Amino acid sequence: MEPEGLLIDGARRASVAVRELWWRARPPQARGELPLARVKRRLELVVGALYGDTPPILPSDPPPRPTWLARVFGRAPGHLLSPAAPAGTDGASVWLPRAVEIGHDDESAAVAAYRLLALEQVARAARGTPAAAPSDRLEHDLYAL
Repeated sequence: MEPEGLLIDGARRASVAVRELWWRARPPQARGELPLARVKRRLELVVGALYGDTPPILPSDPPPRPTWLARVFGRAPGHLLSPAAPAGTDGASVWLPRAVEIGHDDESAAVAAYRLLALEQVARAARGTPAAAPSDRLEHDLYAL
């Protein structure tokens, strides 16, 4: 591996470790959420029971907020920006939101949301959706419907 690649990989691993540490030490007022880490094993068991092969389930982060310049020059209207982390797959891994909000202290609804997202993404991976997706952005968005 090239020296630059080692530096990039080391920086990526360090940032992931710091992010995970920050996630565990979040303040109590931000804990009205169900973290993926608490249900990950259950999701892997459900997916494994239905599809046999369990792809790794990884946490996804929300898209970065637009920069100050992007907001000033109006790159995207505020109502089109979603603060939620998307669920997705590349065919080999499944990414689910790092946390789902618990509504009205009912954790079962958040677990059901995770289950639905996981099964949807694994079904897409099983039928080969990511490999057949077009490269054009508009076609890709229409294909993903």
